[in-house]
Parts: sequence; structure tokens; C-alpha cells
Amino acid sequence: MIWLMVGLSISALVYVATVITKYNTTQRVIQSKIMSLEKKSKRLDKQVKHEQKVTLQKTDIVRGLKDEEAALKQEVALTVQKLKTAQMQEGNLEMDMYKQEFKKNKQRSY
Repeated sequence: MIWLMVGLSISALVYVATVITKYNTTQRVIQSKIMSLEKKSKRLDKQVKHEQKVTLQKTDIVRGLKDEEAALKQEVALTVQKLKTAQMQEGNLEMDMYKQEFKKNKQRSY
């Protein structure tokens, strides 16, 4: 019976040693993965910060371009309005010229 207890104790010690060895191996593997992921996290954090800066710069550029576009649209609208005014003045001047010619022709025929 004692030999059975000794054998069982030795088996238990071997099992404990195996579990501890597997635990240590697993811990080392997991620790190396954790370190790798932390490095990757830092690198990605730097990339995110860089992309945020780039995005802010691009946003500022787009805002500037939108402001410039709005100013150009306003200028175009003003120019179109001036063109219409000039065309109306031209039409009025032509009409005045035709009226004067008509009056001259009317006076000559009498």
C-alpha cells in the first residue's frame, strides 16, 4: 500500500511539474505576443496622430477652397448682373438711336 502511495505521490509531482512547465511556456508565448501588440499599438497610435494632422490640414485646405469658390460664385453672379445691365443699356441705346433716325427720317419726308 505504501508503494501505491509513493507511486501516486511521484505521479502527482510529475503532473505538477508538467503543469508548471506548460504554464511557463504559455506565459512566455503570451508575454511575447503582448509585447508585440504593445509595439504595434504604439506604431498605430503614431500613424493615427499623423493621419489626424493630415486630415486637419486637408480640412483647412478644403475650407479655404470652399470660401474661394463662394467668392468666385459671387463674383460671377455680380459679373452676370453687370452684363445684363450692360445689355439692357445697349438695347436702350439702340432703341434711342432708332428713335432718332426715325425722327430724322420723319422730318425729312415732310
